[in-house]
Amino acid sequence: MVVFNYLVPAMVLTATVQNVLPIGSGSLSTGGSLVLGHTTNGTLISEPGSNKFETPINATISHTNDWPTVDPDLLHSRPDFIGLVSTDDGAYLQIHATGIQAVTPEVAAITSGLTNNASLPYGAFYSGA
Repeated sequence: MVVFNYLVPAMVLTATVQNVLPIGSGSLSTGGSLVLGHTTNGTLISEPGSNKFETPINATISHTNDWPTVDPDLLHSRPDFIGLVSTDDGAYLQIHATGIQAVTPEVAAITSGLTNNASLPYGAFYSGA
């Protein structure tokens, strides 16, 4: 068993959310809101120079969507990114990323569909699965 005592990026996911569709504000049992973010293109690649990740990946987003929920207090968002990526050798991989992130101005712009240039830095998204 390998013990990791620190985090290093293993892969980088870059995705373009084309359309943001509000599913319902305050409609969840928690009082939160659900949004659908249709992802049109992007990549999933191994972190360059990382010797911690033994299986290199170079893939293109095929069919993906993000179904984030936003807490009623608007302080946290819970991404639920699921879909398929196609590797350079033609294999398909399913990806599913969940977690929690603070609703920063960049996150708010992405989930509301108000920007096409926002990005999140490494560490802005926490996956506790």
